[in-house]
Amino acid sequence: MSQSATGQPASVSDHLATLVGTVGGLLIARYVGWTMVLIPLAFIGLFGWLGRKWLRPAAQPLLEAFAVQAGLLGWMLVGTAVLIAGAVDSAALTQQLPSLIETGLDVVWLLGGLVWLVIRPGTGAVLCLGLYQVFKLAGNLFSLSEVALNTVEHKALIVHLLLAVLALVFLIQGWLRLRRLRAAEAATIAGG
Repeated sequence: MSQSATGQPASVSDHLATLVGTVGGLLIARYVGWTMVLIPLAFIGLFGWLGRKWLRPAAQPLLEAFAVQAGLLGWMLVGTAVLIAGAVDSAALTQQLPSLIETGLDVVWLLGGLVWLVIRPGTGAVLCLGLYQVFKLAGNLFSLSEVALNTVEHKALIVHLLLAVLALVFLIQGWLRLRRLRAAEAATIAGG
């Protein structure tokens, strides 16, 4: 019998959510292209594996949130490298400068939040990363309304939006797990 993320037997709603997520993911991957999906998924898988091995036990409840956001960071860095490599001259690079500055600020905020999450997992780190995702979600939704369908920009925004939603879901889920774990530890200490 399969189990849910909480270790309980998987319910019909767990199976339905898995089915909907899988079908939705396949449809989105078909629209944006497998390369646009596989790069962040590879980073998420890598950071999930590394996090499972190296994150302290106190940070393990936030493993999925860590992996998704570190994967997003990796994807952003690859995208930035491609953007810089594609600039054939200094004029083209200068044209990309606002985007590079915005990405640089994103990298600083995300990296800082991830380091905070690793060193001191808790409400502060969750709020830092959650606020980042909320701001990016709002900005990307606005940007989505201004780009043409079926363009690279539109497809990248779709992936960014999905990763932001996933990150927020995993942040909330991980924060709730962390609170329950800390409450149980406090009860154990107080009781015995």
